Amino acid sequence: DKNYILAPMNREELQGAIRIPAQQRGVKLEPGLLELLLDDVGEKAENLPLLEFALTQLWNHLEDGLLKIDAYQEIGGLQQSLARHAEDIYAQLNKEQRQRMQRVFIQLVRPGEGAADTRNVVSKSELQEEDWELITTLNQENARLLVINYDQNRHETVEIVHEALISGWGLLNNWMTSHRQFRTWQERLKVGIKNWQEKQGDDDYLLIGGALGEAEGW
Repeated sequence: DKNYILAPMNREELQGAIRIPAQQRGVKLEPGLLELLLDDVGEKAENLPLLEFALTQLWNHLEDGLLKIDAYQEIGGLQQSLARHAEDIYAQLNKEQRQRMQRVFIQLVRPGEGAADTRNVVSKSELQEEDWELITTLNQENARLLVINYDQNRHETVEIVHEALISGWGLLNNWMTSHRQFRTWQERLKVGIKNWQEKQGDDDYLLIGGALGEAEGW
């Protein structure tokens, strides 16, 4: 297999990526929408997945063969379309599913210590078995909030589809605020577990004293 490194698209290329597929399907963009999309994407390559998502959402609001600015604003624009979609998916879940979603999502966010929170890739074995059914549902095309992949050992992993969801979804922000201390401690514990495993279970690497008391408390 060969790897090919692709340079970021310039504004003209990005314009074609938006306009040409629409033209091929006989769809027009309301005057001003293309420029608005290009301005929102800017020069940040990480915005391309958000553009793809926003265009997919916008397509669902197609009106008489026209993609409109009002519809783009209704879905929340580039930065908020994913968060609004997450809110819509959450609203469709029952109470038990919502609890599972919260439990899963706080594991999929790595708390930043003095920095922004980021996505956390988690293996299936680290999550509760009964949560995987919901994860599979949230990985499907009509939801697409989570992405299931495989690590180098072919073990299933899951992560949040885009970090914009971490910064833009208010409910997830609230969950992390409530569970930040626990998640920060949990990430430290994972490092300790890894060290203990690398030392083949050496008792010197077990928790003792205050560290053990803290763990028992959590």
